[in-house]
Amino acid sequence: MKSTKRFLLAAGWVLLFFAPRAYGQTEVKVNGAYALAGVIDLSVEVPISPRLSLASEFLYSPWESVKLGGHSRPEKFGYVLGELRWYFKKTDRDHHRGWWVSGDLGALVMMKMSRPYFFKADQFIHWANKYERGTGFLIGPAVGYKWILGEHFTLDAYVGGLFVMGWYNGYFLYDVYGPGGEIVHRKDEIIMKPHRPNQPEIDDPWNGSSNWIPRFGVNVAYKFL
Repeated sequence: MKSTKRFLLAAGWVLLFFAPRAYGQTEVKVNGAYALAGVIDLSVEVPISPRLSLASEFLYSPWESVKLGGHSRPEKFGYVLGELRWYFKKTDRDHHRGWWVSGDLGALVMMKMSRPYFFKADQFIHWANKYERGTGFLIGPAVGYKWILGEHFTLDAYVGGLFVMGWYNGYFLYDVYGPGGEIVHRKDEIIMKPHRPNQPEIDDPWNGSSNWIPRFGVNVAYKFL
């Protein structure tokens, strides 16, 4: 059974990256908008018909500590997505271009992040005094436009949203100050009784929630001929 699953997984990746190229060529992309914030967002797109393409995306935010509003909080997370994209303009043995829509499905592989609040307590950005660590499931749409910049390069801009269903442990986070008022380190403590409509009889730190998050980007791509 395990060998069958491994074979199917390997076959899926082979089909994705080495699919027959009758309608175009494989693109490797980097999201320039996220790169400005130090977030790695790479993707690969493979055309499979005159209007359709398959893509996979890998995003990773390495930030263990982000300082805003005088406090530092973790914003470390990563996800993988699979995308089916449909182009409005039909292409004939050329590369896809123009307007497109997509459906995306994936997993939040890991997260260790705190939620910022905007325009709260007379501050533009206010960090919560806790963070969450766990995994999740992602699904959502996107819409975008692709320009052909030359024989090997394309530019792809898009906006969309991801519905996140997450399962995680929560941690209270305390800033520990030194004699001079400086923050010397952070102390965390697991939340054994997270907020729920009905609390269980036995303390259980696992919690879950769902919400929409924005997704956007400006991808610069190199296409292999």
